[in-house]
Amino acid sequence: MKGKIQTADLLKAVVDKEKGLRTGRVMSHFVINQIPNYHKLLLTTGGGMVMYPDLEKKKSIIENAVEVLISLGYDKPKVAIVLTSRGSASEEKYLSLVLYAAVV
Repeated sequence: MKGKIQTADLLKAVVDKEKGLRTGRVMSHFVINQIPNYHKLLLTTGGGMVMYPDLEKKKSIIENAVEVLISLGYDKPKVAIVLTSRGSASEEKYLSLVLYAAVV
């Protein structure tokens, strides 16, 4: 939980080259959401820490989240790709399919 600390202050410590959490991989974050009246926890990731990720970075963000879920005891995490709306509905559907095909 982040609390009231400024994001820049938190990330400065996280990405410190000597003492930080760098691993050489894409750094991403996730949020575990508990939704009232829904029987499962939902994890969301890719919410802006990596601005304009290319396909390889998107794959890495998904891999990071899956690894975390496996370490928490989930055998086969399910992944859904959700895009923000920037164009027409048909354009969004096409982009979703292309991204899904490339990631899977």
